[in-house]
Amino acid sequence: MLHNAARIPGFWGAYTAGSTNWLPEDAELAATSDLDIMVVLAGESQAGSRRKFLHHGIVFEISFLQRVRFQSPEQVLSDYHLAQVYTRRRSSSIRLAI
Repeated sequence: MLHNAARIPGFWGAYTAGSTNWLPEDAELAATSDLDIMVVLAGESQAGSRRKFLHHGIVFEISFLQRVRFQSPEQVLSDYHLAQVYTRRRSSSIRLAI
């Protein structure tokens, strides 16, 4: 996924979001669930947009954010939607039930 996202103009980084971050490390993602990916962009070209697509049987929901929202730890932690991603340890891998 990062390989493909890195080709987006202004790509700065990406992280998982949504309910998958709160699953236990040994949990399987239900086949009806999607995987939320936040893509951070240096520019404004796609910021605020969202796309869904199916890839290898997994529904991905990709949202685009502006890098300016990540200027400092205080700024990130003061934003409920951003802070929740960084306040709990999450698994680096997700098992999918397909």
